[in-house]
Amino acid sequence: PTGTGYPSLVDYQDTEQYLFSPGLVGSGEGWTVRGFYSGSADQVESLTSGWFMHNDFRVRSDQVEVQLEKELSEVWNLTLGGSYARQDFRKKNLGMGANEVDDGWENQALFGLLEYAPTEKTKILLGGRMEEYSDFGNPSTWQLSGRRMLGDSASLFVRYATSFSPPQASDLYGVLGNRNLKAEEADTWEMGVRLGAD
Repeated sequence: PTGTGYPSLVDYQDTEQYLFSPGLVGSGEGWTVRGFYSGSADQVESLTSGWFMHNDFRVRSDQVEVQLEKELSEVWNLTLGGSYARQDFRKKNLGMGANEVDDGWENQALFGLLEYAPTEKTKILLGGRMEEYSDFGNPSTWQLSGRRMLGDSASLFVRYATSFSPPQASDLYGVLGNRNLKAEEADTWEMGVRLGAD
């Protein structure tokens, strides 16, 4: 059948993906610096309901991140860093030879994590992240977590965190996408027992 229903028996999808992520690490007495670049591309060619819906959908993502890990004392450790990311997406109608979507967004972020480990069995973490999006505002998120070892192979953990997640290209411009989607925000509580050695 070749009707306008979705999906149909003539639908097909070919996908090509790659990920490239080189990195550098440097260290000295009590400190470590890490930096990496990651690049990825995703191409999907699909036929939804005949030649007029023959689409080529491409997404490219690039990210650079640098972080410094510093041992402040025997019980305190600090991690500071920053990142830059960009995502570009394009949707082309191959049947009609026209670009339907040519869009993208950028993100810059600063983050930090403070670790306190007064004993070998106890660890407390406090982290925060400030971001600036070209399309989704300037959110700030944070988390507080703790862990207590209960023996050699079990630990009790608790965590509270806020999060911010912008829509991805497929959410906005996919077959069932919605261009009016907003970023998701959430508050998360976790508590439990973890089995097994770290």
